[in-house]
Amino acid sequence: MADEQFYTILTNIGKAKIANAGMLGKSVVLEKIQAGDGGGNYYNPTEDQTALKNKVWEGNINAFDNDENNPNWIIATACIPGSIGGFTVREMGLIDNEGDMIAVCKSPETYKPKVDNGAMKDLYLKFIIEVSNVEKVTLVVDPTAIFLTKKDEEKILSNINKLDTKLDTTKTELTN
Repeated sequence: MADEQFYTILTNIGKAKIANAGMLGKSVVLEKIQAGDGGGNYYNPTEDQTALKNKVWEGNINAFDNDENNPNWIIATACIPGSIGGFTVREMGLIDNEGDMIAVCKSPETYKPKVDNGAMKDLYLKFIIEVSNVEKVTLVVDPTAIFLTKKDEEKILSNINKLDTKLDTTKTELTN
């Protein structure tokens, strides 16, 4: 396992859809992330894949962002809840609103326990793809999911501190 390389590739369908979206002035709508166990082993994903080798979970995208240092990277995240498990994740797929796999990922092996195993945890999946025309890709985020990154938390706290400073300034001005 130490020699394994992990990566994400656009599928042929994904490349075609993104290219066509650019020409037609439309966008590819990404909605779901799938997780699979690779059929029990690692394998090297290929561009001609239309499905994971063995899908064990599918869920809505919980959050998305662009990478600060790589503007062509789209980062989609999802969470497998603690109540679901009993499998190992070795592969992931990014699915559009028409059910097509746009990208496939070979991911580090991660066991997802279930309560019957004596442990329970949420498993957060982070899917990164690189596209040259980011504006032609739309991600649909599940509005019922709450997903807060450390970066989001820092931004919120910074905004609260700025508001607190403004309130102190206003209070001082009113007192004078």
